[in-house]
Parts: sequence; C-alpha cells; structure tokens
Amino acid sequence: MAKGLEAAKKTAKINRRTTKSALTRSGKLVNNLIQGKHPREEVREMLNKLQANFDELALKHEAYTALIDEDSEFEEEEAWPRECQENFMDVEYRAKIIDLSGSDGISVMPASDTPRA
Repeated sequence: MAKGLEAAKKTAKINRRTTKSALTRSGKLVNNLIQGKHPREEVREMLNKLQANFDELALKHEAYTALIDEDSEFEEEEAWPRECQENFMDVEYRAKIIDLSGSDGISVMPASDTPRA
C-alpha cells in the first residue's frame, strides 16, 4: 500500500508541476501581449486561458495534497500555491487595467522585470 501511495503522490506532484508550467507560460504570454500593446480582446482571450490554467492548478494541487498524511509535509505544500496565486493576481490585475483604459490598444504601466505567473 505504501508503494502505491508514494507512486500516486509522485504522479500527482508531476501533474501539478506540469500544470504550473502551463500557468507560467500563459502568464508570460499575457505580459508579452500587454507590453506589445496588443488589442484588449487578445489580452482578454489569453487572460481567460490564464484563469483556466490557474483553476486547473488549484484542482491538481488539491488532488496532490489529498494524498499527504503527514501534517508537516501538508503544511509545507500548502505554502506552495501562495506564490502562484500572487503572480496570477498580479497579471490579472494588469490585464484588467486595459479594460478600464477604453482604448483599442493597450497603454498601461510597464511590466515587472520578469513576467510572472
């Protein structure tokens, strides 16, 4: 049973990591669209994909942490999504600013040195 649980945990952790990579790529793309002053609709479309990737990551994280029985390991893993959530919210905020700008092209604050998400 222990080997089966460890294999399931490893698979769930890899699935979570893969989904986080998709979230990071989507976030970088949204930032690139913003920096390139692409039309709001393009940014909005990618923001929807970013949201879907974030939601998927939350599900994968829950699936992984459900397999953890040690309290200390669980607490450590629960700290992991905070950075992902902060990065997602930063990109989402910046992208939503363009909807408020009212222009066809994007004119918003510059992105941070490195795109995050």
